[in-house]
Amino acid sequence: MNNVTEKTNGLVRDWMHKKKYLARLEAERCTAIEGLTRAETALGEWLVPDDAKGGEEFNLWFGSGILNAWKATNAENEPVFHVKWRKEPDGIRESGELDL
Repeated sequence: MNNVTEKTNGLVRDWMHKKKYLARLEAERCTAIEGLTRAETALGEWLVPDDAKGGEEFNLWFGSGILNAWKATNAENEPVFHVKWRKEPDGIRESGELDL
């Protein structure tokens, strides 16, 4: 190590490690977002009838909760599905109602 102190070497290695770690986390985040988008689209397509009008909302009891789904369009006029809990199930984890 010509003209490089141990401290500089350690700091540079730590910095490089953290940059690589952050890049991996960002890649995992992108993968998770894509997976969630695909899952929400599949669930929305299942819950929203084909002839639904834009913005028309549909609700479905699921266990002790209520799912809310609707279809919108994006800038390219393609369908985009949205799903959320209208009423979150009671005690999801405690009751075993959903395996999460």
